[in-house]
Amino acid sequence: MSDQIQTIFNSEKNVSSNAEEFYRNYWSESGIVRKETTLKNRAIIDKFFPQGLTGKKILEIGVGGEGGILLELMHSNDVFGVDVSDSAINNCRRFGIDVIKANLDCDSIPFQDNFFDVVFAFEVFEHFASPQHALEEIRRVLKPGGVFICSFPSTFTYHWPRLFYPELFEMDNFKEFLMINEFRVTGLNDWMMHNNYGLYNVNPEIKSWSLYCHAEKLGSADAPIYLEIGRYFWEKRNENGFRTRPIEAIDMFRKSYELDSNDDTSMLCFSHAMVYRFINNDQKEFLQLLDVIFERLKNPDGKNKIECLARMLLIDVEARRLGFSVFKQNEFEMLKQQLAQAEGALPYIEEIGREESVNQRLAALA
Repeated sequence: MSDQIQTIFNSEKNVSSNAEEFYRNYWSESGIVRKETTLKNRAIIDKFFPQGLTGKKILEIGVGGEGGILLELMHSNDVFGVDVSDSAINNCRRFGIDVIKANLDCDSIPFQDNFFDVVFAFEVFEHFASPQHALEEIRRVLKPGGVFICSFPSTFTYHWPRLFYPELFEMDNFKEFLMINEFRVTGLNDWMMHNNYGLYNVNPEIKSWSLYCHAEKLGSADAPIYLEIGRYFWEKRNENGFRTRPIEAIDMFRKSYELDSNDDTSMLCFSHAMVYRFINNDQKEFLQLLDVIFERLKNPDGKNKIECLARMLLIDVEARRLGFSVFKQNEFEMLKQQLAQAEGALPYIEEIGREESVNQRLAALA
């Protein structure tokens, strides 16, 4: 019991998705927390909660054998932990921390929906065989607007055992993983520790030991954020101009529109993106959305008529890129003339021109 708590750096067991068996004795038994662990946890609190944390319901996923960040927060908050490792749970009980055994590759987090103010998960996602399930559970138990803070080893740290999905743990990929799962990412950085690559003239992400992410769960008041995330994915293209993430964009535009059906921009972006469902024979909803736009165009004094007209033209340009059309060519040109005569239409005309140029470039490659 005199030694500091350590993880087992090698194991005779084969790496597998059987997390309960693999991590059963992952931690050495002791009651002595390493000084560097304490300093790191205090630095995390100071970084992300400079005003401190008091009176919050807090969950830590993968508490580990040293009591996790809960050891620093347990006296002024209502704290709970989840871990799959028996040795970690045994150690945490020595510190008086309530840790529940659960395997988040398949188990539910045993708390009700919208329960926690803050969830922490440090250096655990790279161990999950099913990170999607784990993140869905984290989102479920977080309150709307609740904070999720996690970390994962950077690319060249060679953290052991780094089991699954290595490309997920690139900075942009993990950010998009959170966005797709309805989190607003408010910070992603490598501010704390450097590995041995710090001696060399390489970029900071390589030097970083771990990447830290601060995110917030989106809720019913966040239609504009869903729209913003949808636009982020909508603008993802390959070198030839083809959109590479339209389905993710559709999901975000849909959520924005469902939360605020009076917002024309959400409706128009959703309609535009649904071209990519139309080509997969999911046509009914796309046609219904077009009807909504047509009705608004019939009203000479309708709200956002210029934006509706421009979006219909952009939809047709996108449709032609995918092998079909909404308008005949003469109808398209007539609508384009109407737009050209409208005050304030120049930015839309320029956007349509850029998208037509993409079509021309793709046609030349065919």
